[in-house]
Amino acid sequence: MIQRAPAVRAEIERQQTAEIAAENRAYCEKWGMRAGTREHVACALDLDELRARHAKRVLVASEGPISEWGRDEDGLR
Repeated sequence: MIQRAPAVRAEIERQQTAEIAAENRAYCEKWGMRAGTREHVACALDLDELRARHAKRVLVASEGPISEWGRDEDGLR
């Protein structure tokens, strides 16, 4: 089982990447930006940035109040 861990991790990451891409596609198209357009690409990049900032906030929150010092208004360093 341990020997398969890298392959399992890679498969999980592949699945998550596919899920996120599908979500991006669905939301951007819902907002009127058709796949294959510059607007759609910009929308997907914005969603990726939004997810990254949220993940950082969750990490900061899990570290506790002392770790809040020195962070900007978005909770980032």
